Amino acid sequence: MSMSQVFGTLLWPIACLCRVLLLIYGEYQDANFALKYTDIDYRVFTDAAEHMTSGRSPYNRETYRYTPLLALLMTPNVIVFPAFGKLLFALFDILTGVVIFRYFKYIYKTNDEESTQWTCLWLFNPLIIGISTRGSADCLMSFFMCLILYLVAQRKIITASLIYALAIIFKIFPVIFALGLYLNFQLQSENRNPSNNFGALLNQWRKIVVPNKQSWIFFVSSFIVLVLLLILTYWMYGYDAIFETYIYHLVRKDTKHNFSVYFLMYYLNDGSSAVSTNVIESYLICFLPLSLQTLCLICIAVKFYDNLPMCFFLSIYSFVSLNKVCTSQYFVWYLTFLPMVAYQLKITFRHAFGLIILWVVTQLLWLYPAYLLEFEGINTFEFIWVASMIFFLANMYIMREIVQCYFAKLRETKTIKFS
Repeated sequence: MSMSQVFGTLLWPIACLCRVLLLIYGEYQDANFALKYTDIDYRVFTDAAEHMTSGRSPYNRETYRYTPLLALLMTPNVIVFPAFGKLLFALFDILTGVVIFRYFKYIYKTNDEESTQWTCLWLFNPLIIGISTRGSADCLMSFFMCLILYLVAQRKIITASLIYALAIIFKIFPVIFALGLYLNFQLQSENRNPSNNFGALLNQWRKIVVPNKQSWIFFVSSFIVLVLLLILTYWMYGYDAIFETYIYHLVRKDTKHNFSVYFLMYYLNDGSSAVSTNVIESYLICFLPLSLQTLCLICIAVKFYDNLPMCFFLSIYSFVSLNKVCTSQYFVWYLTFLPMVAYQLKITFRHAFGLIILWVVTQLLWLYPAYLLEFEGINTFEFIWVASMIFFLANMYIMREIVQCYFAKLRETKTIKFS
């Protein structure tokens, strides 16, 4: 047996062991240090689950802003043992790796060795391991999104639509992939450089406007399942279930743990009315983030609809970077697609390493003044805002480099169509 085969065999046990050891360490840190390893959201999940097991609403727990299905999933934290949810999230973390491995093997047609190497970008990413073992539920979304990609690539449309609806129930952000998915279904066999004559343009426009069978099946099935689940949650917990899970996130204005470039503006307007008397200020607070996000999402979907991994990655990367709320958990959303995207880039190790260092260092520039503010009580709001601007510019540069490296690879491999 070659070294690569040995590594491939040991890959999954090693990945599982890393997570188990961190879970054990997390329990030790929580018991012995003031700075806890466990994410505060995990405690919120557990408290909401405790309310649910006692016959009360999970929304009796202040700051629980999630679907009641998540609280239901966390009830073993109360009934079995407190770390059950962390183990479950770590399991979904591993299952996401399994889906990524299968995507490479069966969609990109890579061999086992190459598939294993690319999967390592997910399985041994320190940020991913840390966030899942701290009790963040975002690994559930990673699993759902990868599974949707895999199922759509295999044209298992009905199953993919059910997973898509379930993903939206847990977090609203997967709706941003709808346009890319729709164009992929409508134009999957279209030539990207069609004739410029009027008849060809009219035919292409007709294909975009009139939904085909795949689009009807996917979006109607997703809509029906989504509505049924919303009715169920509304029947169980009333308007709270709808407001806290969805509406709250549309009007949310976080002034802590927020990497967003809008951080300082929201802090200065905290406690003021949602619509300022100043028209320009009102536009900046309420509509500018959404306008920029929508414009980017449309452009990305139109350009990359025939390459869903790249489309999903760039869509969520731009969405998170431009969002009015941006926390470290959100980074998991686009890092989910990193293995599939990195496979498609013409990039040297030095270039890739430089982009990684840039991303990490600009985060650290933000984290240090944020730590001084939260734990030392030092007024560092201006420093945090400047760091947020630097981090935003770094992300825009990284996106630009990724797109350029992608097209460089595409020019070399014109016959390859990435699913």
